Amino acid sequence: MKKIYIQFLLLLLVSTFSIDLQAQRLSIPEKSTIGDEFLIAPDGTYSELKPILAGRCSGCEIPDLDIRDNSSNWSNSFDAAALNETLIRRAAKKKLKKWYNRQVNEIVKPAIDKKFGRTFSSFNEAKNELLIDSERRNIVTFSRPLRDKYSRLRTRGFKAKEKHLKELKLLKLREAEIKSGNINNPSLGYTKVQGVYLKDIRSLNSLKSKWTPLFDDFSKNIAETHINNHMYKSIGRGVESEVTKLKNQHYNSLNTWDRLSLLQFLVHYEEYKKLSSPPYLIPEHINNMFKKFNNIDKATPELIENLSIKNRTGGFSVFDGRTYYKLLSAYTSPPALPGGEYMAKMEWERLKNQALDKLLNSTSTADFAITNLIGELNITNNTQKNWLYKNKTAANKLIKFIDNNKVNNKVTDKAKNFAVEAIISLMNNYIKLDINKLIEVLKFEQDYKNRMSSSEKVIFESISRNNQLGYLFNAQKAIWKAEELFPNSLYNGKGDAFRHAYFNGLNAILLGNTLAESLATAHEDRTAPVGYSNYYKEKQMDLFNNQIGRDRKNWLFDGYSSLTKSILDALKTGKLRYLSNLKGGAASGRATNLSKLTPTNK
Repeated sequence: MKKIYIQFLLLLLVSTFSIDLQAQRLSIPEKSTIGDEFLIAPDGTYSELKPILAGRCSGCEIPDLDIRDNSSNWSNSFDAAALNETLIRRAAKKKLKKWYNRQVNEIVKPAIDKKFGRTFSSFNEAKNELLIDSERRNIVTFSRPLRDKYSRLRTRGFKAKEKHLKELKLLKLREAEIKSGNINNPSLGYTKVQGVYLKDIRSLNSLKSKWTPLFDDFSKNIAETHINNHMYKSIGRGVESEVTKLKNQHYNSLNTWDRLSLLQFLVHYEEYKKLSSPPYLIPEHINNMFKKFNNIDKATPELIENLSIKNRTGGFSVFDGRTYYKLLSAYTSPPALPGGEYMAKMEWERLKNQALDKLLNSTSTADFAITNLIGELNITNNTQKNWLYKNKTAANKLIKFIDNNKVNNKVTDKAKNFAVEAIISLMNNYIKLDINKLIEVLKFEQDYKNRMSSSEKVIFESISRNNQLGYLFNAQKAIWKAEELFPNSLYNGKGDAFRHAYFNGLNAILLGNTLAESLATAHEDRTAPVGYSNYYKEKQMDLFNNQIGRDRKNWLFDGYSSLTKSILDALKTGKLRYLSNLKGGAASGRATNLSKLTPTNK
């Protein structure tokens, strides 16, 4: 047992909260410690300890008494606290007022000064700092969940306020349209207010039925959020002063000797609380000594929240009903004028309308058109919605595309499908294209797929959407470039030879030689038109030029500034082939019996 207590005291010497007050050692008769180190009387004092001074020093003792001063250098060990407690109890029994005053002014205050690293102007000031210091951790701990609570409430309120204001602004815009006679073609008809499309609000009465409950919800939320916002800001305000007051009330309720005992208890308070919790490492004799000070904490969640309510600034929102009653009191207080209640109501309405107008004027309409686009395209995917709001330039181009593809003020299903496909493609980075070009590719897709052979379609459907769009864009790009450079020879002529080579060069770069060749070869796997016996010559020409294009995919390594330059050089040097003697003798047309594959430099 003795060994266990010795180990425990060593642990306390290292771990307990320190005010750096080292006890003077007392010489304890050997017989007093036989069998146990701690002999505690029922009142918690060390009645069998006979403390005597370890050495004599002038002024350290009270004449004719067997009691010395409390240690002037309190220990970070409960050992010192126990010995000091014994001295206090002995002095209490002998009513040594002079001894008590000496401890307070010459021992305790300097010790508190040292703890906080400052010299307090009085014992009372030092004592107050010690009292509140023991509560600061509780104040911080209990304030945090309250601050989180009101932070959540005000954040939720701010979001609701933003939503309400946008819907109120939309109703204002729709009201102006209805009043101007625009019933059937609202600019934001696919934007919803309270779950109803604006296009379905076709009268002022219908609009009012949406405005009234929306404004009521808005007013209630604004009033609550105003309070929650100022509550958040007031958490902790006035708590230290109130807790200090309550702690002093407790301190002053104690007798003279327990006050001194309380101060030394507070020195060890944090360590005491820690050891008083599971696994309960504090010795019973220490617990007996300090148990009279259990539950002395004054800072509680309830106290902090109540003080925050009491000390909250900001008053009430103009939308809060209490603003009306404040006005009513002002208008009906003596000497009250007739109609005070009516005037209070009118003034409140004026103030609310004034505040609402200011809020609505500052509410941005930048996203309204995008919201309308989402409604018009019936987009329900939140990822797609968020992408549109974040990519306003692309969204606005889609809006323009939709507006240009309406019939009787309604967007066509084909245009809707193109727009949604464009959003998905851009959002997933399927292809790096401007939104307008991407829509052109999507339009081109159906036309080009109609020209695919069955085997080409099978390969096309098996590749990723990214590669599909890339393949389609390459086809479109090759057509655009051939039309630009060779507008008069696009069918079996030199322009056609350029297009096939350029298209295959682009595909070899994007898809690799193998896939590019598979698609190009499959594309030629089509049945000849009825009555066109020379169709095979077109296939020969296309397959020949396709291979030349794929062979030139490494244009930079070959010394060219672009793939276009490389293909044009192949054309000029006769490495490509076109069909001569086309039908009608033109540079573009069907092959004839006389048509032959001819180098493009001839």
